[in-house]
Amino acid sequence: MTRTIGASVPRKEDPRLLRGRGRFGDDVDAEGQLYARVVRSPVAHGRVENIDTRQAARAPGITTIVTAADLPDAHRIPVRLVVAGPDLTAHLQPVLAARTVRYVGEPVAVVVGEDPYRCEDAADELDIDIGELTPALDAAQAPEAAELTRAYGDPDAAFRQAAHVTEITIDIGRHSGVPLEPRCLLAIPAGDDTHIYGMTKVPVYNRDLLARMLNVDQHSIHVYPVDAGGGFGIRGEFYPEDFLIPWLARTLDRPVKWTEDRAEHLVAANHSRQQRHTVSAAFDRHGRLTGLTDEVIHDNGAYCRTHGIAVAELTIAMLPGPYRVPAYRGHVSVRLTNKTPCGTYRAPGRYEGTTAREHLLDVAADQLGIDRVELRRRNLLTAAELPHHREISTLGTKLVLDTGDYPALLDAAIREADRLGYRVPGEGAPGESAPGEGAHAKHGFGLAMFVEKSGLGPRETADVAISEQGTITVHAGGTTLGQGIETVLAQIAAEALGTRPELITVTLGDTDKQPFGTGSWASRSTVVGGSAVHQAALAVRQEALKQAAKALEAAEHDLDLVNGEVVVRGDPAVRVSLAELAKTTQAGLTARRTFEVDHMTYPYGVHAAVVSVDEDTGAVSVLRYLVAYEVGRAVNPMLVEGQLRGGVAQGIGGALLEEFGYDADGQPRSVSFMDYRMPTAAEIPRIDVLLSQDHPSPGNPLGVMGAGEGGINAVGAAIANAVRDALGRPGPLASLPLTPSTVRRDIQLMTGIAYVSKTDLVVALIREQIITGELSAGEQLRQRDLAQRFGVSQTPVREAMRRLESEGLLLSDTHRGFTVVSPDDGPLEENFQIRAALESLGASLAATKIDAAGLARLEDLNARMRDLADDDPAYPDLNREFHFAMYEYARSPLLLSLMRLMWASLHGGPKVSRTHAESARQHDEILTALRAGDAAAAARHTRQHIMGAR
Repeated sequence: MTRTIGASVPRKEDPRLLRGRGRFGDDVDAEGQLYARVVRSPVAHGRVENIDTRQAARAPGITTIVTAADLPDAHRIPVRLVVAGPDLTAHLQPVLAARTVRYVGEPVAVVVGEDPYRCEDAADELDIDIGELTPALDAAQAPEAAELTRAYGDPDAAFRQAAHVTEITIDIGRHSGVPLEPRCLLAIPAGDDTHIYGMTKVPVYNRDLLARMLNVDQHSIHVYPVDAGGGFGIRGEFYPEDFLIPWLARTLDRPVKWTEDRAEHLVAANHSRQQRHTVSAAFDRHGRLTGLTDEVIHDNGAYCRTHGIAVAELTIAMLPGPYRVPAYRGHVSVRLTNKTPCGTYRAPGRYEGTTAREHLLDVAADQLGIDRVELRRRNLLTAAELPHHREISTLGTKLVLDTGDYPALLDAAIREADRLGYRVPGEGAPGESAPGEGAHAKHGFGLAMFVEKSGLGPRETADVAISEQGTITVHAGGTTLGQGIETVLAQIAAEALGTRPELITVTLGDTDKQPFGTGSWASRSTVVGGSAVHQAALAVRQEALKQAAKALEAAEHDLDLVNGEVVVRGDPAVRVSLAELAKTTQAGLTARRTFEVDHMTYPYGVHAAVVSVDEDTGAVSVLRYLVAYEVGRAVNPMLVEGQLRGGVAQGIGGALLEEFGYDADGQPRSVSFMDYRMPTAAEIPRIDVLLSQDHPSPGNPLGVMGAGEGGINAVGAAIANAVRDALGRPGPLASLPLTPSTVRRDIQLMTGIAYVSKTDLVVALIREQIITGELSAGEQLRQRDLAQRFGVSQTPVREAMRRLESEGLLLSDTHRGFTVVSPDDGPLEENFQIRAALESLGASLAATKIDAAGLARLEDLNARMRDLADDDPAYPDLNREFHFAMYEYARSPLLLSLMRLMWASLHGGPKVSRTHAESARQHDEILTALRAGDAAAAARHTRQHIMGAR
């Protein structure tokens, strides 16, 4: 048998895609087609009083305008992934809103016409009267749609008896997959039939649901494949447009095409991720987990779409991860807010849960005084404990961790990280700055472990056929979304049939050619779909060998398939081609096989990150990233590595940049890529991959596990842990994404400064940059640029600039906007006198409040300064850190804020000629006063040190 499984062969998809020959949704047109424009609610919550379509309907080129009143039935879109228990009927989304709108972007009407631009103009002419209601935006105060609990053991007893308990609260920000290509749909009526292009991901399900909603036979609807610019879960819905466009085409008896624009996509397609976790761990005196609980508030947006509450269930079911957890309880409350509805996004529920659990373990390790890696190693399930049965279920299957060696992969990942220099000075070691970084950039190392799930059933069907011309065709139920599934299925079939993958044609997403497909989602295409192709190809192989044995008068066990021919082993001249066999075989060389499975397989991995955090701006950069992943068996290692690297890139976006925000009226703040910040190549570091194939899955004949979600699962956790490490924060970080403003807020909370609003924060940041000269006199300020720099929307920037104008730091001009005014700092010597007075006050306050840990910290800094040569560039930063560490113990946020501004403004000043050793000696005098609690002496020595006067 030819070995193609395990080979990194080039993707079959690439030649057509790289040559511009791909066929995406918007590439397909039909003669005489009309265009649709969906009209969406401009308010977050309100009663629809009236929609007046008369003026818009008279616009040139407009064919019809439909509202909810024109639809034959008040259709609500049902749930596809049903979680047993909660009844979600009251929370399902209607195709068009009739009486109440519940989020900005909810469809209320559709304009259809001859030209897409005229449709858009006519849509603006609709007179929509909506009586606004108060929107629910805080999930903690919003109505509950459902609640779930997944539990086993006795967690209450575990916490009562615990030697140590750690609890954290962390928010995961709302973001989504945002594929390169927005959605598109073309429906073509043909008598009783309807032909549809653009239903990607789950075409058979969408076909069957559409047939029920239209009350027609499912076989009258034909869904055809197109390329898709990314799936990521967001395409796995049946959206309102998936009914509206075919219904319009059938009603008007003309082809109708709808193409979504980016602004539409950002408010209409699924959002995801937004959760608040309050997660707690109980430990015995040896640092071993005895119990784990998580209380989750899940913001699901305005409705429950076809994924229902599957993300919420996955969150709590998968939260224990790879660890030995004797007792567990996860409870999630699903709340409905007036925001875009949520659904799945790559590693749904696991990205969120992994972030919460792994951040908790880092905080717990520090509290317990145990190395962070060692705490994990101590609590990981061992190979001898697998398979591990947890008395919980998810997605209708029992949760059984099937195979693996979690500690071995952790150790391998640590060795690889150390080999690559992740924790070596100069290569991103924690606490260090790299050349070219800001003076106050600190490095941190973060690590996270996770378990994924893949291969969700219940089944997948595949056909393999060999034509009389020798062409080999695979018809499978998956869909191509850019993941390389055509290549993988061709490799699987090629190995069974003794040929090359490039000679096999794979057809996906065509409901006529494969009417029984379940689709590509949940990392199942290779595990379930690949197994079906494997079984069908083996059946064809067996039939070919059987027929060849008759034709060649040889025993079947003496035959082999090589390069499209059946040959006799030891006598290769005796052969017959597959094409010849297909011609002579009455039933043909074809087979259909359905692979069925009632459980999932559970790949697992380790992520490690090195980050740089600029303490002044709060900006976070990811310097290095490592993924170690157990895939069971890689059909195409190159594609697996590509999946992992792509997942990391998306995870970095969610961890640092991407967030859907709303104002107080429920208006979305992220309606373009100016406000919704996506990662670019500049934000993505080199991604190292350690691919393990040591533990093939026992649940399928190929031994494979899914790889589509392993790259993103633990990114939020690893980066959050690395940022916390860089900041030296004793407690948890508050939320993701870690935008500059969020990180600055964490830094300020650590140092005793807290701004009450984003506007206050932006005011402080701009003021500091004006004083330091980073924003120079006469410089014109652009709201958009400052919003991107500080990681906020333009609203707090605009308010901050107005406030700074009143302070005299900015000047407003009708034409130029805001410009920086040159500040009058006064005499430099006088300013240093002010600084000395402030620092003396800080020292006197610290003398009465500093503790032993604070003194030890100052002594360590002073010892490091004493050892430096006088020309060592590291001295200024250590000196600054020494002084600000002392001011922190003054416990005065106002004083610390003033001192930051003073230090930033006084780059020059009186030139004091003294060695580093002399400075360290003067620091010793200050330290002596601090140890004695002598406020007067601390103030006196500090003033003498600042002014250089002895």
